[in-house]
Amino acid sequence: MPKSRGRNGRRNRPSTHNRSAQLRAKAATRDQYEPYANAIIAANACEADGDAKGALDVIGQSPHGPDGEFMWAPWRIDRLLQMETWRRFLPPWAFARWMVQQAGSQMTRRSVERTLQATDMAVKVQGRSPTSAPTSRRTWIGDHDWVAHQLAVHDLGGLAEFVARRPGVAGLAGDVSSWVDAPMGGYRCVDETDQEIVWTDLASGDEITTLNLGAALHLQAGRCVIGRMVTSGDVRLFDIAPAPVGEAVAEAIAASPGDWVDVITASADASHVGLLSPGQDGALLTDLSESVWRDAILDPWGRGDPGHGRREIQPTLEEEDSMTADAILGLLRQPLDDELIPLPCFAAALLSEGVWEQLVLRLRPEYATPLGNLARRLAGPAADICQQMSRALTESA
Repeated sequence: MPKSRGRNGRRNRPSTHNRSAQLRAKAATRDQYEPYANAIIAANACEADGDAKGALDVIGQSPHGPDGEFMWAPWRIDRLLQMETWRRFLPPWAFARWMVQQAGSQMTRRSVERTLQATDMAVKVQGRSPTSAPTSRRTWIGDHDWVAHQLAVHDLGGLAEFVARRPGVAGLAGDVSSWVDAPMGGYRCVDETDQEIVWTDLASGDEITTLNLGAALHLQAGRCVIGRMVTSGDVRLFDIAPAPVGEAVAEAIAASPGDWVDVITASADASHVGLLSPGQDGALLTDLSESVWRDAILDPWGRGDPGHGRREIQPTLEEEDSMTADAILGLLRQPLDDELIPLPCFAAALLSEGVWEQLVLRLRPEYATPLGNLARRLAGPAADICQQMSRALTESA
């Protein structure tokens, strides 16, 4: 006997009760997450307005996600603290870099889609299949991978979209619109001074000087990087820290900037180029990651023993801030030794809000002259901060 299509259809068709239950479940899930999504949107809106304090207030009011864990990226907190603490010392390029980082993380539908696409592309660059990469790995790449960040911000239009919205922070950032179309380039390190780095543009052969924010710290003369070189007023710098690569890769990208992803993918460096420099988690006021400048300052002063390995019990972040402040003061009491502590590491440490809080508790009038001497050698906002503190200590003597 033929099966009844009507009875069979009723058996396979969801009941009205089941559909209502599904809709209620979706609504409940949406209601559950809505407060957290609203907090993220509110913090993003404050950042877009250039209001770091407002964003920090939002974060303070909604620190935890639905799982009870702190839901904000630590590097975002660090950036906001810096932008709030040092606001009056910051040049336009600092706000422009802030826009670059915001362009990679705004919570719009297109931004989320762009981040997922950039992550998939970065996974492919590493020679892996996006479908086989675990969620934790993809999340890590979206946060930390330099290639993924460059793709999201520039090649997939994140910065262009953000600038087109005319956010309030753009009024503090100078001509950031010129950064939107900045091409990827290849550069060879030629020389480094306290305040500048000299590069050879591998496309033109010209020598170009950038602000020394630490990009050449681990580069010997002749080594190469790739990145997007931009200008802000009369200052030239990279939009975020550049990535070190082999000479062949840098030369190929300089010859064909639009093919930079394909060049990396086909190179022997493909598996690690995106890991050599920070991405969405990158710093604004320095080209050095926090681990680099902390290691440079603390290892010679007891956090770890380079000759015998690290201590089994590592200090807390607050303890490291305190130790860093002590180390800086110890070094200020003697002639600065660039071989022991590179100056860009000094600058990065001074700009760390946690280190500065510890440092000001220890400063006395006798440090006025050493701070003034240091200010004349540093590049960027750290120089102005040192000079201001030197004057304040002199006046209080």
